[in-house]
Amino acid sequence: MRRIGVAIALAVFLSLSATMPATAAVVFKPDALIDGPNTSNYLGDGQYNDDGSQQTTNARVSLGEVARFRIKFQNDGEMTDDMLVKGCKGSRKFKVTYKLDGDKVTAAVTAGNHSVPLDTSEESEKPLFLAVKVLEPANKGDTKNCKVTATAQDGSASDTVLATGKVR
Repeated sequence: MRRIGVAIALAVFLSLSATMPATAAVVFKPDALIDGPNTSNYLGDGQYNDDGSQQTTNARVSLGEVARFRIKFQNDGEMTDDMLVKGCKGSRKFKVTYKLDGDKVTAAVTAGNHSVPLDTSEESEKPLFLAVKVLEPANKGDTKNCKVTATAQDGSASDTVLATGKVR
């Protein structure tokens, strides 16, 4: 009798399991976009990669000049995400600064802990400004490739844009 009860319980469980929808994994999908001095609109919408391909903008700058870029973020995922943003650091030839709404956020961005909380299908209201200034030791042809990466809160997905400043 006990075997019959166990068999019936197992059959009911398997029957119910087959008809219940599987729970899907939560999908986080940060989307970074970039606009620079030589582009008329943001690049990278719907492009997702870690090298900045298809979402790169370039600037040619002289000694002492500043190349300015705007970066914004979208949440193309299925739920609210608290993205972390990490960007390149300066060097002895290039000074790199980040600002948001007029406030310097360089330390947070270069440390990789600048947070951008976004609801599903939401875009950041204010762009992150990236400035790359050419310093005295730089020579003609020197280049600063500056990657900025937005990473999902669980680390499962990221997207990178690339700003390039070249000394003329």
